[in-house]
Amino acid sequence: LYEKQGLPVLSKTAKGQPSTAEAVLAELAEQGFELPQVIMQYRSVSKLKSTYTDRLPEQINPRTGRIHTSYHQAVAATGRLSSSDPNLQNIPIRTAEGRRIRQAFIAPKGYKLLAADYSQIELRIMAHLAQDAGLLDAFRHDLDVHRATAAEVFGVLSYMERTREQASEQGYVETLFGRRLYLPEIHAKNQAMRKAAERTAINAPMQGTAADIIKRAMIKVAQWLDDSALDARVIM
Repeated sequence: LYEKQGLPVLSKTAKGQPSTAEAVLAELAEQGFELPQVIMQYRSVSKLKSTYTDRLPEQINPRTGRIHTSYHQAVAATGRLSSSDPNLQNIPIRTAEGRRIRQAFIAPKGYKLLAADYSQIELRIMAHLAQDAGLLDAFRHDLDVHRATAAEVFGVLSYMERTREQASEQGYVETLFGRRLYLPEIHAKNQAMRKAAERTAINAPMQGTAADIIKRAMIKVAQWLDDSALDARVIM
């Protein structure tokens, strides 16, 4: 790339070698260089092959003929459920090849797969936590939230400051339901570690509250399905 093709060196590794990290290749590809584009394509197809098309058939349960993931409650710091062997929360969708892999997931005969999600859940939680007049009004009247956010985020900016201070004083932040998220690095001497903990402090109440809401909803939906005797079940 750099010696034979003479491409510009945009970034170096810790050892001083020209970098071939994804972000660097993406930038070179954007500048119109052909080889980085090909390498990027190869990397993405190779990852799809090793993660999905090679692995998924090996993970089919011989008794059910289907794939079953494992869920973990205590891996993600925010309290979100995470999924492994295989990670079914991360099936690609952005590229055409990724979408073709999604087509391999089919419901049993006579059933359909239905996906439902909250719309802008974290922004809605932020509007509530910050009690930001502009955001609350935008959600009440179904306005373009991004435009409203750009116009008025005063409540959000003061909420962020308040949360930082609270995290520093207490060493933790809480979700709306009172679940604590501890931040041991909020007093770190290393500035980068401290800043990362501050960013987590601001994000965690929103992401954690979203996780709490979806878990409660999953329990209620499962109960509702049991009570109503509907021929349906929650799988993710």
